[in-house]
Amino acid sequence: MKREEIAAGLGIELGEAQDISSDVAAFRKAGKLIFTSGLVPHEPDGSIARGKVGQDYTTQQAQAYVLDVAAQLLCALKTAAGDLDNIGQIVMLQCFANAVSDYSEQSVLFNPASDLFTAVFGESGKHARFALGMGSLPMNVPVEISVIAEMK
Repeated sequence: MKREEIAAGLGIELGEAQDISSDVAAFRKAGKLIFTSGLVPHEPDGSIARGKVGQDYTTQQAQAYVLDVAAQLLCALKTAAGDLDNIGQIVMLQCFANAVSDYSEQSVLFNPASDLFTAVFGESGKHARFALGMGSLPMNVPVEISVIAEMK
């Protein structure tokens, strides 16, 4: 089964990635590597999600935003590689939580993103990852994630 079909079966429709701004690309390729920009979550109405984990959101509530960003990252990889089946492996996820100072569930918070990449890419989706808590993130978003992947 094609990876895009797997994503669709998980309820994820993959559109085209859009650049972040006139100065910041959604992704960059260097040889066989794809580096995405840090992407942020959106509300159902398309506005940027804002708030702090541990204050405005529980870990479980913020995990919905993590899945939103992970789906956006799949779109960026599809756009960069032309097809998700052209991705050889997911190398690393870089995860940031805008969290209160005593928040300590970063690894749990970002597990849904890791689970999604493993579901879509199988063994090639297993990756290195860091998950950090920050005092703030741009625009007061609750989470930001980027991915490094290698094309076949």
